[in-house]
Amino acid sequence: MNRFSALTVLFCLVTASHAETYTVCSSGCDYTSINAAIDAASDGDVIQLMVETYQEGSEINTLGKAITLRGALDKDGAPASILDGAGSHRVLLCTSGETSATQFENLEIRNGYVDEVEDDDDKEWNYRNGGGLRCSMSSPTLSNCVFLVNRAKYGGALSFMDGCDSTVIGCRFEGNSGINDAGVVYVQDSVVSFSDCVCTGNIAKYGGVLYGTGSTSWINCEFTENITFDYGGALYAYGDGLTVTDCRFVGNTSDNGGAIYATADEVTIVRCAFEGNQAIKGGALRYSNSEGVGIIDQCTFRNNVGAADGAIRIYGAPTVSDCTIFGNQGPLGAGMAVVSTSHAPSLSGTTICGNYPDQVDGDWQDIGSNCVQDACDACSLSVAVPVEPSVDVLVEDTFATEFVSKAGITYELESTPDLVSSNFSGTGAFVIGTGTNMVLFDPTGFSDTKHYRVAIK
Repeated sequence: MNRFSALTVLFCLVTASHAETYTVCSSGCDYTSINAAIDAASDGDVIQLMVETYQEGSEINTLGKAITLRGALDKDGAPASILDGAGSHRVLLCTSGETSATQFENLEIRNGYVDEVEDDDDKEWNYRNGGGLRCSMSSPTLSNCVFLVNRAKYGGALSFMDGCDSTVIGCRFEGNSGINDAGVVYVQDSVVSFSDCVCTGNIAKYGGVLYGTGSTSWINCEFTENITFDYGGALYAYGDGLTVTDCRFVGNTSDNGGAIYATADEVTIVRCAFEGNQAIKGGALRYSNSEGVGIIDQCTFRNNVGAADGAIRIYGAPTVSDCTIFGNQGPLGAGMAVVSTSHAPSLSGTTICGNYPDQVDGDWQDIGSNCVQDACDACSLSVAVPVEPSVDVLVEDTFATEFVSKAGITYELESTPDLVSSNFSGTGAFVIGTGTNMVLFDPTGFSDTKHYRVAIK
C-alpha cells in the first residue's frame, strides 16, 4: 500500500470513528430536546428518537448539518416518534443549505401551523409556507414519514422553494390543509421527487395535494378524496413540469380538474388510473397548455364526472396513447372534451366507450388503432355497465316524490328523506354525490329546490 492510500484509509477510519448517535427522550437519554441534540451534533451524526411525543415549543432547525433525525418504529413498521407542533408553530425547518445527506426518517409530523395572518408583506413567502416542514435553498431527504393535520397558507405539510432538490419516499399525508395553495406541498423554483406516497383527505383552495411552479415527479403514489375549491383536486402543476407514473387517483374533487389540473410546460402521465373523481370542468383531468408538451399514455379513466364536460378536458395538443376511457358522465364530451379550435390532441390505440351521454366532443387527430363507440362491446372491451346508486339529488320543493334521470332510471324520495341543503335555485347540470356515488342532475326550470337523499325505485 502506498503512502497516499494509507493516508486515505486512515482519514476514513478517523472520520467514521467520530460519527455519533445521540438519543433524545423525556428522561434517561442524552438529551431531552431535539434542538439541543442538533446543536451538539456534527455532520454524519444520528439523532435517535424514542416512542414518544415531542413538543419542542418552537421549530426544529437542522442548521445546515448533514445529520439523520430518525424516529422509532412500532411493531408494524409505522413511525412511532411524533413531532407535534401543537397547532402553534411550524415543526421542521431547513434553510441553511442542507443537502440530501440531511435525512428525516420514521417520523410522524403533526399539528404544524404557520400563522396566515401576517402584516409584513415580505413574510408572505418567507414565513407563511410549510406547516410541517419548510425548505429553502436546501435539499433534505424524507423517508417513511407521516404528515397529519398540518396547516399553512402555502403548503400545509411541506414547502420547497428557491432551488431545492429533494426526494420524498414512502410517506403518508393526511388531513393537511393549505389556506390558499397546496394542502400538502408547495413547490417553487425547485425539483422534488415523490415515490410510494399516499395522500388522502387533504384540502386547499388551489391544489389539494400539490401547487407547483417548479418540477415534480410522482411514482407509484395514491391520491384519494383530496379537495380543492378551484384547481386540481390532487395536483395543480404549472411552470416547468409534472411527471406522474403508476399512480392512482380516486374520489378527488375540484372545480377544475377533479384529480389533476395541468398547465406545465411538460406534462407526462403514464400508467395511471382515475376513478370516481369529479369537477365542474374535467372530472378527472384538465389539461390546458396550447404550447406545452403533453403525454398521456396507458391510463384508465373510469366513472369520473364533469358537470360541464366529462372525464378529460383538453385545451392544447397532447398525445393520448393506449388509454381506456369508459363509464364517465358529463353533459358534453363525457369521455373527452376538446375546447380548442386551433389545437387538437393526437390519439392512438385508445378506447373511448360507454360514456354518458356521448364519447368525444371537439376535434382530435386519429393516429390509428382507436375505438370510439357508444357501446364498449363494439370495442371488444368487456366492462360492467355502471348502475346509478342511491345518491343525493336536487328536487323541487313542490315536485313529485319521484323523477326520471337522464339515463332513464326512476328515483323516488325515501320515506324519511334527509334534508341536506335548501333555498337553492339555478340552471345547468350539477354533480351530485361523491366518489362512486355520483350522478348529474339538471335542475333547469326548477326553483326553490331542496337537496334530499333519494333511492332507485
